[in-house]
Amino acid sequence: MTLESRIQELFGCALNATRLNLEGRKLKTLPPEIGFLTALKSLDLADNELLSLPPEFSKLIALEYLVLMNDHCTIHLNLS
Repeated sequence: MTLESRIQELFGCALNATRLNLEGRKLKTLPPEIGFLTALKSLDLADNELLSLPPEFSKLIALEYLVLMNDHCTIHLNLS
């Protein structure tokens, strides 16, 4: 399976997607493959059951907009 097809299977989007809406999917975790979506600018994770984000999340360097409403996630950001 190619990386492109794995991303399509997991997230329903292309590898170079800039927006991804995973709202209300009852996700408990995000797979580490989220880190390959480096072109993402907008990510909606509202209304899931996330407790944390994988370390690979830090690879989303283009991310400008993140929604985590109604999740149980604790995030520590280092903005320096």
